[in-house]
Amino acid sequence: MQDTVQGNVRKNKCPVVLVHGWKSSPHIWSRLIPRLEESGIEYYLFDYSKKNYSDSLLIADELGEFIAEIQSRAGCPGAVDIVSHSLGTTITRYLLEVEDKKRRFKVRRFIGIGPVNRASTLAELFNDGRYAPEILKTLVGVFVPKEFSAAEDVLVQGVRFGGKLVADLSDATKRDDIDYRFIVAVNRTRNPDFFRLFEGKTWVFPDGNPANAPVLTYDGDGIVALCESALKGAGYSLLPKDADYFSEKPGSYCHILLPTNREAIDCVVGYLTADNAVSDNYFE
Repeated sequence: MQDTVQGNVRKNKCPVVLVHGWKSSPHIWSRLIPRLEESGIEYYLFDYSKKNYSDSLLIADELGEFIAEIQSRAGCPGAVDIVSHSLGTTITRYLLEVEDKKRRFKVRRFIGIGPVNRASTLAELFNDGRYAPEILKTLVGVFVPKEFSAAEDVLVQGVRFGGKLVADLSDATKRDDIDYRFIVAVNRTRNPDFFRLFEGKTWVFPDGNPANAPVLTYDGDGIVALCESALKGAGYSLLPKDADYFSEKPGSYCHILLPTNREAIDCVVGYLTADNAVSDNYFE
């Protein structure tokens, strides 16, 4: 069989699948991978960065095929762990909760970094003529590609209010056979260097209602508001915890860089290696 799965070749009881986010690539895991190798954790990189999709759900299908190939290998029977970033979490949840009705994919622990579990205010504003020009101008080349059309981006459309991805997930049920853990960041000290492009803040619709005028809040990671990461019953770690490290590198806690942040990586490795992983709290 042709080897279509990228990763290392170490045998481990429970390998981990790494799923990057929107307009990103497996390179986002460059600082996590050495820690996985130090811990002897087998890893595989799911890469959908170079494909244009007419339907965002095709990404979930390909992720399913990717996991099935890993689980079919003689050295990788049983469950996997999954670590995802941003919209990679949304895609993974769609696969596990909506498509996998028969629970074909066995997952021990599902870890989302800066997850998008509810409709995205920013995705909605990308499509709003009143806000889009200035927001896109601010984010271009940093979070948004230079040649970007929100109307043509299937992932952006999927996580708008009323988008198919979030609508289907709102009707789905969190799987009771999977341990969900999320890593989220907020700007507790209101430091503008947390995410300089929005002066340390994140766009959000008050009460999660797009009929309300959007506002900027410190309760987010610059791209995803904390309320948009919430998923009832999921454990989470809230960063920053290390005040000294935050003072030294506040920008490393923003959504774009969070997978490379030292504290976030410590949380990921802790969740992967502990039988009884302890979270800061659980979303209600």
